[in-house]
Amino acid sequence: MYRFPVVKYLSTVLCIDDDAEMLEAYRRILHKYVDRLLLVSDPREGHRVAASESVDIVILDLRMPEEDGLTTLGKIRSLENPPEVIMATGRGGVSDAVEAMKLGAADFIEKPFSPIQLRQRLAPFLKVHDLELENRTLRETGDPAIDAVPGILGFSAPMRELKTTIVQLARTDVTVTITGESGTGKELVARGLHRAGPRAAKPFVVVDCGALPATMIESELFGHVKGAFTGAHHDSPGLFRAAEGGTLMIDEVGELPLPLQTRLLRSIQEREVRPVGASVPVPVNVRIVAATNRNLREAVEAGTFREDLYYRLASVTVRVPALRDHRGDIPVIAHHFASTHTSADGGPMRLSDDAVAVLSAYDWPGNVRELEHVIAGAAALSVDSTITDDVLQRVLPALASAPTQPQDEGFGLRDAKDAAIDDALLQTDGNRRRAAQILGVAESTIYRNLKRRNLL
Repeated sequence: MYRFPVVKYLSTVLCIDDDAEMLEAYRRILHKYVDRLLLVSDPREGHRVAASESVDIVILDLRMPEEDGLTTLGKIRSLENPPEVIMATGRGGVSDAVEAMKLGAADFIEKPFSPIQLRQRLAPFLKVHDLELENRTLRETGDPAIDAVPGILGFSAPMRELKTTIVQLARTDVTVTITGESGTGKELVARGLHRAGPRAAKPFVVVDCGALPATMIESELFGHVKGAFTGAHHDSPGLFRAAEGGTLMIDEVGELPLPLQTRLLRSIQEREVRPVGASVPVPVNVRIVAATNRNLREAVEAGTFREDLYYRLASVTVRVPALRDHRGDIPVIAHHFASTHTSADGGPMRLSDDAVAVLSAYDWPGNVRELEHVIAGAAALSVDSTITDDVLQRVLPALASAPTQPQDEGFGLRDAKDAAIDDALLQTDGNRRRAAQILGVAESTIYRNLKRRNLL
């Protein structure tokens, strides 16, 4: 299985250009690679934004009617904590670019440029901010292994934030509620909290309140004594006591009936349980992690969830992002799922680059669970060790339309493929062999792609 490098999106970039099409190009190329992207058509407004916002990098057009780019450059560089400025010039503007460098510009780029050329220009500055943020993160968390949270795949900004949160919370015993859409991996997050903390060597127990009949949940959670009800032929400790010393995950806690919500609240507060039919409570030492895809605040207002239990659970809430909100991780996750299946020749299955592009363009309403099932079906239907886009579309016909995010309207399959290759080359400083390993494709595929786009 390939090790995918960490890609971080850590800077605020301000683009100043009077050409609306140029600003749109900046948006298309950069919006996935930075924390914040600010687009301004008036250089005077651009100076105001640079002065009032926390901007790391400015891409500044040299020729604008409202104000000459060199004048704007001087204003920006005179700020108390000036951002780095990259000048964008037309062909033949090298002499102007040299003048801009003298005035404090960090670099320049000639128009027209390709997406990879722009990203390569930005890469050195982004890496500086990557290091600054990583150092700050390590100082705050005291743990250099936030990328090693067990079972959590992905290196995008949302997933790195999630892993950092897991590491921070794992050291405590605070009750945590994990929220997120169905299929996002809430149980994986709960397991990460358990494994990264001091209770890792003790049991991790899950009870799914949505899968059990209401009549069984009480006995399952709190246990029962012999003879407590028909069929209770022996004592049962219940899942609270089964998790003694470890972690109890209460999945779909919003489905818990109101009377049992009262008992759960008391058990959390008093750290004890009273088995069904027993008169004496039993002390327990467990960490509670709840999970739900429901809006518990709305359930409280509707009278189906106790307000006091809500506040007890919601004091620390961790949201797991939907897959469409960190689609840059789709290649990493998809390659992992593919590698867990064995081909006819005994080796791991792999994905073609076209298949990766199709997967990356889809919105995945069922999130990671849906992606896993689609790849499992495609692996079963593939005639060799490579899962192609054609096979994927047989499993999930909706993939054929390859819908994209609203802000990427017009961003087609070829664009997705080009962007994936550009990203890999940017991460590897242009090394085609390493980029091919990242993407799980042949080096010749990248060579042909670059040749088609006249980038060789």
